[in-house]
Amino acid sequence: MSDSKKSQEGLTRREMVFSGAAGVVGLAIGGGVVGAITGSSSSDTGTGTAATTKPIVLGGVYPLTGVSAGDGIEAKRALEMAANDLNEGGGVLGRKIETASLDMESDLVPDKVRNALQRLVNEKGASMISMVWCDYANTGWDPVTTKGVPLFHANASITNTGWVAEDPVGRGMIFENDPNETWYGPNLVGLLERIKASGKWTPRDKSVAIVTSTDPYSVLIANTFRDEIKKAGWSVVMFEKVSAPLSEWGPVLAKVRALNPDVVVNTDWLAQDLAAFTKQFASSPTQSLVYEQFGPSMPEYLDLTGDAANGVLWSTNIGVLPDAMGEEFRARFEKTYGVKMGFSTAGAIYDQVMMWANAAGRAGDADDYPAVVKQIRAGIHRGVVGTCHFDPKDNQAMPYPAFYNDPSLGMPLLSYQIQNVKQVVIDPVPYLMGTFELPPYFK
Repeated sequence: MSDSKKSQEGLTRREMVFSGAAGVVGLAIGGGVVGAITGSSSSDTGTGTAATTKPIVLGGVYPLTGVSAGDGIEAKRALEMAANDLNEGGGVLGRKIETASLDMESDLVPDKVRNALQRLVNEKGASMISMVWCDYANTGWDPVTTKGVPLFHANASITNTGWVAEDPVGRGMIFENDPNETWYGPNLVGLLERIKASGKWTPRDKSVAIVTSTDPYSVLIANTFRDEIKKAGWSVVMFEKVSAPLSEWGPVLAKVRALNPDVVVNTDWLAQDLAAFTKQFASSPTQSLVYEQFGPSMPEYLDLTGDAANGVLWSTNIGVLPDAMGEEFRARFEKTYGVKMGFSTAGAIYDQVMMWANAAGRAGDADDYPAVVKQIRAGIHRGVVGTCHFDPKDNQAMPYPAFYNDPSLGMPLLSYQIQNVKQVVIDPVPYLMGTFELPPYFK
């Protein structure tokens, strides 16, 4: 990892304020308007040029039904909130922003993704498309690659970034504003070593039990972690695959309890699955740290687990930061929609829109897709989930500290511990809200 790590002097945090011939992009922390872009003409040609005042459509393709609907609904709300913020500041290049969100359901079927993209591009005339998840097979992108419409997703999958890397020109309009899942395994190894170095926890025999669903995202994280933890001198005493969704974890936990490992890692990412796992583990816990993948970021997770989740560790490559900018966004979102916001999805989608708006402003024409894509690639965007700087090879946001040493260049890979039924960032510096605590069930 050290060979590819980019060193920078100091740990700085900066906001990027971009300017271009067509307008100025401003990023306001404390108020309601973020990323307003000005510049307009009185004519309405409807031709997709900078002179038109025809509204710009931002499309969303989200899982609005099914097991991932919580993420999808939150994403749709974030898209609409970003559009409202832009409109309050005058729109983009003098044009009003409208949104259109379609349901791709929760099973990531390529045909459903393609159909939704087709409707947005050809029927709605979307100038930008936002997604949370997308299909792993990369067979549904045709409508986007044909028209060249810039698209952002947060699927965090090497299958998607690797596909873009095979043809960065023909597929270069697809951006993953979330470092892919290959970074989770190495980061977790580093996190365990940092916890150990703190003196607050000492593994008995450096043993780990790994549980994964058959989902490609989950499997890759589990495999990468297994390989990296072995290199660090640990033994993997269990590697179990399950089919998600899963609510009954008795057989898996029976094996865990027989082994009593130092660490239990569950890379099934569904919040409901992990909530069930956590409650059933807590009924008769082993002397093990528990790490779970992404699911604890969703508000329903703590609603389902309560005190049983205390001590659980989890990470996200794209979490809303616990700073003034992130907290202001969280407060506005929760006030606007009257619900508790998750830790990743809303911020990821909001930043997608603002990255696009910044780029469109610099390009001078929201419908000149090649120019907008060029500006997206060139920019460094400081949003509510941190700094996004895309790798030119595969359009992947690169992480801090796993890749960059400087958080002004990399997306922070945040690690949380649930303490007293609250989410506490314990890694990395400078985003700490607290420090690691030994789980309450430890003797």
